Formats: sequence, structure tokens, C-alpha cells
Amino acid sequence: AEILWHNQIGRYQGLPRKIQGVWWMDGNVAPELFANLGGNPFHPERRTVEIILGSPLNWSYETKWLGYLEAFLVCVGHNLVNSKIEAQFNESYTYAKLQLTICCGCDFGRWAFRQAWAMQEVDENTWTRLGFNYSCCTLDPTPHYMYTLRKVIDADGRKLPAFADLMGQLTGKLPTENPKTLDQVILVPNGLDTRLLIAPGMVHGPDAAMSTPL
Repeated sequence: AEILWHNQIGRYQGLPRKIQGVWWMDGNVAPELFANLGGNPFHPERRTVEIILGSPLNWSYETKWLGYLEAFLVCVGHNLVNSKIEAQFNESYTYAKLQLTICCGCDFGRWAFRQAWAMQEVDENTWTRLGFNYSCCTLDPTPHYMYTLRKVIDADGRKLPAFADLMGQLTGKLPTENPKTLDQVILVPNGLDTRLLIAPGMVHGPDAAMSTPL
């Protein structure tokens, strides 16, 4: 988590402090663990962050085959169809609609997953990820819970209380229905390209991490 934060210093581009930092996707069934919005295009006039899927140092994936597969697919999507998630916030930055798009704004989430996504603030360090299902061409307005976003490192690099819960789950000291690997895969810059990096124990911070390029 600290690796992602450390590499985003100075790259928050005017993002409101409440959405800066490193976020733990607690309960996410996908093979993902961390997200960081730093380094992504931000449009303050529209209150929109373009989360570029496959861009370096903004996401982490499990060191299992599903994690490698997702990391590969987001790299392909980034380079071939310009895949991204557009997070459009309300004026108070307490709610955001999330739209997965490809190419010139095609709503990939709608026709591929038959879903729309959103996130709702619970408190300054916690958000709930929500999903809405499409029935034919109609969107069901009733949301269903997907997982919880918990900030584990704030904009100043301080570990927050959720960091201890994260480590408890990763080391098996706390129960969880969706156990994750302690080692994570992240995408890093490599000249003009992006490569995979295995970062053993990356949640402990950069001093404890050894990296091996694939």
C-alpha cells in the first residue's frame, strides 16, 4: 500500500483530499486489493476522475492466476480500446457514479455486465461500492452491496486504523470471506511500456518490498 502512495506523491492533480490516499477494497470478490486515484486525469469542472485501467501504480492484483489474468486484460484494454472508469462525483463529493467505458465512451459495463456502479460515502475514510442491475433496457434503481472501500493510507502517508484490519486479514489473524494474497501484482512504468511487477509483502511498505520483473 505504501508503494502505491509513495509513487503518487505530487500526482494528485488537485484531487480533493477526501479521495486521495490508498484504498483497500475490503470484501471485493475480484482478485484486487488496493486502488489509488493519483496520476489519473481529473476534471474539476465536471467533478470527474478518469481512472485509466492499466496505467501504472494505481491498482494491485493478487498473485494468483486470476490476478495475473486481470492485470493482463487491463493492460490489453488500456492499449487497444482505451478502457477506463469515469467516476463522476456530486458537488459535496459524497457520492459518485462509476461508468466503465471503452473506445470513444461506449458504456462497456452496461452491455458486458448488465450493471451500473456507484460509490457512497459512509465517513471520511469509508465508502460503500454499489451495483445496479439492468433488466432489458431498464436500470433497477435498487442498489445492491458489492464491497467496502476503506482508506488505509491518507494523503500525508499516515497509516489509518483500517490498516491494522487489512493486515489482520492478510495474515490470517482476522476472518474474511474473501482472503487475499499478501504478495500483490502492480503495473509499473518501463519506458514507454508497462510491465508486471511482483511485490512480495508490498503492504508492509517500500523498505520491505523486493521486486521481480516478469
